[in-house]
Amino acid sequence: MIYMQIAQFKGFLFPHNPSAIRLTKPSRHGVFFCPGHGEVVQSLGGGAAEITCEGSFVCASADDAAALVADFEEKTSGGAGILILPGREPLFAVLTSHSFEQTGDGRAIPYTMRFLEADPAFYTGV
Repeated sequence: MIYMQIAQFKGFLFPHNPSAIRLTKPSRHGVFFCPGHGEVVQSLGGGAAEITCEGSFVCASADDAAALVADFEEKTSGGAGILILPGREPLFAVLTSHSFEQTGDGRAIPYTMRFLEADPAFYTGV
């Protein structure tokens, strides 16, 4: 039986999955001049994945929405942690930026969050 995964970062469980999840996996390349061959492109390996999540926190009241934003900020502060997204293996990540926008009556708070894949070997106490 397959269960729907709910997005989670560190101790914060999203009430609804983000409406858009974009994963960018860069690769690194070097270009150098090789006499007799001209410019040569060499693969230098992959870079850290960047994950962008967009969605909205939708609550029954503006106070509930503000409390949810405060809960997010409290539970996700302080560095790297496990990021769980629907349909993907959990990964270790850092929240590099997030923004919230209050619109209308304040019951819906659109958000954008950016995560960067991290190596857990560089973090202690996790």
